[in-house]
Amino acid sequence: VPELLRRYPVEDHKDFPLPLDMVYFCQPEGCTSVGPKRTALREATSFTFTLTDKDS
Repeated sequence: VPELLRRYPVEDHKDFPLPLDMVYFCQPEGCTSVGPKRTALREATSFTFTLTDKDS
């Protein structure tokens, strides 16, 4: 079952609560880690997305 691990802002806006199905928008197919499990230095990776009106 997908779950949201972190979010910003931490709390909902009064006029727009974060939709519960957001987890499917972020990584709908899940996430697979590839490569050695332990490395001395691991490059930082980040992903950015923008939430828009999901009905349009």
